[in-house]
Amino acid sequence: MTNKNLAFWFFASCNFGQWDSGQRCAAETAVLNPNGGAVGVLAATRTTYAQQNTNLNRSVCDTLFGHKNVFHYEMTLGEAIAIGKNRLGDDSNKLPYCLLGDPAMRLNYPTQYQVQTTTEMDTLKALGVQTVEGQIIDEDSQVVADFNGKVDITVYDKLQVITTRDNDNKTDEATEIPYNDYPNKLFSGSAEVQEGRFQYTFMVPKDIRYNYGNGRIIYYAYTTDSLELAEAVGHFEDFIIGGTGNILSAETLGPQMHIYLNTPTFRSGDKTYATPRFFADIHDENGINTAGAGIGHDLMLIIDDDPKQIYTLNEYFTAANGSYQDGQVSYLMEELPNGPHSLTFRAWDLLNNSTTQTLNFIIEKGLDPSISSVTTYPNPVQETGIMNIAITYDQPDELLHTEIYIYNINGQLVWSYTQDNPTQVQLNIPALGLQSGVYIYSIKTKSATSKYSITSGKIIVTK
Repeated sequence: MTNKNLAFWFFASCNFGQWDSGQRCAAETAVLNPNGGAVGVLAATRTTYAQQNTNLNRSVCDTLFGHKNVFHYEMTLGEAIAIGKNRLGDDSNKLPYCLLGDPAMRLNYPTQYQVQTTTEMDTLKALGVQTVEGQIIDEDSQVVADFNGKVDITVYDKLQVITTRDNDNKTDEATEIPYNDYPNKLFSGSAEVQEGRFQYTFMVPKDIRYNYGNGRIIYYAYTTDSLELAEAVGHFEDFIIGGTGNILSAETLGPQMHIYLNTPTFRSGDKTYATPRFFADIHDENGINTAGAGIGHDLMLIIDDDPKQIYTLNEYFTAANGSYQDGQVSYLMEELPNGPHSLTFRAWDLLNNSTTQTLNFIIEKGLDPSISSVTTYPNPVQETGIMNIAITYDQPDELLHTEIYIYNINGQLVWSYTQDNPTQVQLNIPALGLQSGVYIYSIKTKSATSKYSITSGKIIVTK
């Protein structure tokens, strides 16, 4: 398992954390994984029981996530587990549960700022276009004027009561369990935040649930103009979704698409490694359908025309910055055997017109990685400024060792940097002491078993 963002895992189940068995258990493997895994695991070391597990799960999670003040989050993992267990009294089922991790750790929850919706929204109807404005505020409800960056936005259809399928039922007695969720995503995208304010526009899909009820919008904002990251979160539910709007177009053309593996330069018939990442760049004047409410109107990927390898990719779609008419699907495919393969991808617009494309490719395990592109910006950069180096790899999900070197025009090394899989590196020009002039960067990357792939370019520093 490889993942850059490590999560805290809680398994309300038997024996997942049996660290005293003499063999490495699953929880230990997750925590000690050098390529990812978990930042901590709460799991049982012995046999436990379902109902008591449910009680412990709810008690710990209510403690861990039950803070009322969004600007203050002080609960540590150790405190949450201790309080959650103590709430259960003398229930002995809680005793086998152990924390593998740092009990003094706090989960990474942004508390400095909040995202606030300022638009008073009317009822959102199918095929209606809505523009929403918002802002980043501090604890005093003041706009944070120096917050510049991006905000990620997800709009959901109404809350639904969903029932589990009871697939494992071995008796005549039904044991379906109802629960509440927002399963249908209407829009997923991002917008620029400038001086603490932002705006975005989206079209409501034709495939919604036509009853009336409150929807939900989730926000996550972050700065991009400074070395110190500032974050903000928020949500908004004071709006109604339902009913039918006016159909503005009788167009029958499906979306325009560009599908590829790993990098935009990939062409049908090219070679790739065993677990490639699939991309689809999609454009349609009437928006892209990702709602999942209409039968057969999903973003669908089929591998080798195999009915066992059909994947719904709605949740892997992200709209382009501030737009509902452009976006991208990004999906890490499962491991495939060596040899030739094909994939077929279908997308729909919000008027339910579709487009289908096919891509052929060859799997070659052990294929050496390479750097697809390097972008430096701003370039030229001022002596007092910050330069960004954006790196794209042809194997973006593999663990790659990358080294960055900067030389002056005389070939002398002035700065070096080493990291696994960096995609964005910031250079603080005054901190590095770079004077006006021309510099050469050299970037080397390799996997554990491959040779180095090297690329280079110029950096210009001005007064």
